[in-house]
Amino acid sequence: MKPAADATTRLDDPDARHDARVGRTVLGQYEVVRVLGQGGMGTVYEARHTRLGRRVAVKFVRAGTVASAKLLARFEQEALSAGALESEHIPTVIDFAPDEDGTPCLVMEFLDGQNLAALLDAEGPLPVARAVGIVQQACRGLAVAHHAGVVHRDIKPSNLIVCRSSDGRDLVKIVDFGIAKVIKPRAENGGTTTGSAVGTPYYMSPEQARGERRIDTRADLYALGVILYELLTAQKPHPGDTYNAIIYHILSKAPVPIRELRAEVPEGLARIIHDAMDPDPEVRPASAERMERALAAYGPFGTQQLGAADDTVRSGAAAAIGLAPARAGWRPALLAFVAGSTLAGGLAWSLRPSPVVAGPEPAPPVAGRPEQLPVLEAPSSAAASQAPLTESAPPPSAAAPPRRRPPRPTATPAAAARAAPSASQRFDLQNPYQ
Repeated sequence: MKPAADATTRLDDPDARHDARVGRTVLGQYEVVRVLGQGGMGTVYEARHTRLGRRVAVKFVRAGTVASAKLLARFEQEALSAGALESEHIPTVIDFAPDEDGTPCLVMEFLDGQNLAALLDAEGPLPVARAVGIVQQACRGLAVAHHAGVVHRDIKPSNLIVCRSSDGRDLVKIVDFGIAKVIKPRAENGGTTTGSAVGTPYYMSPEQARGERRIDTRADLYALGVILYELLTAQKPHPGDTYNAIIYHILSKAPVPIRELRAEVPEGLARIIHDAMDPDPEVRPASAERMERALAAYGPFGTQQLGAADDTVRSGAAAAIGLAPARAGWRPALLAFVAGSTLAGGLAWSLRPSPVVAGPEPAPPVAGRPEQLPVLEAPSSAAASQAPLTESAPPPSAAAPPRRRPPRPTATPAAAARAAPSASQRFDLQNPYQ
């Protein structure tokens, strides 16, 4: 049982088909074709540029919510966060303006694809290389966001859309920047804002679950670790039927070692996944780039053999990889998601602002001591989107205690069989909003 169903309207709902905006031209140049979905905050439409013929996705704040300053601020955050980012893994923001009736609307790239939650439901556990390749692409998109000083804070399968690239390979797009937070210098934050739990519970980092005031980029990497675990096992590392049960599990229990559920997962890859999900942010990869490089040996173009360990992966020695290979039998569902769309459903969480900061700076490598991965430094407001962040070393400190790692007993054949990937490659035309 899931804690909440997606708060969306089916495409075959009569009210959706007869929406008053369908057939209208909005912002003077976008003809609304049909309703794609409705959520608690707004409605997303497919539209066509009247002169260029280009398909776009247009999102309006739902009637009755315009008076809410909090929701309007969140809607504007979608436009500002996604609009400032340039990456093939983040949908392009085309326009943001009020319609003639004063209702704000966001025009974005139309996506032909399927969200990762639907893909997992259709296919079950994915092949190791494909699952890793999908998460690597998400790392690339997050790297762009993090270097611009933006922490997403709600990375989850329904916010990762798997489209097709021009050469037929998987192309991952990150959507829903509605609760993204811009990193500000510590002096501006002041550390006085009351914290609140923000995100979707299954994918919340422990610091988010505790409502801590300072959340950095490693909260997004925690969520990617959870997603990769789920892609490989079709199980959530922190299960629960209610919000409180999930949060309790996150804060008090370790996930079942992934190799108990799927024996073919390489030991080195299992370490990366469990490190990414570690309660201590210091144990997680220090940046999205480092996580992508660490995963490279296990992706579609990696050299690591299944079942073998690779102790060099933590140092980021693996080469960068390309996109995941093409899959036969693809019939993409028509899916228009806007970055920041709240249509993926789940529970409604508190949106009180909580400042975020970049993680602490690493020390340079010392003889006889493993390399410490660097973290992004919080950019200044003037330079956040202009240049990569720099790294500096903190003063020497006492030796850190040993990192906590969950036990990794050898998986039984029966456990491996339970998580074996589906032999079929189903991409049936479907309604992702059902």
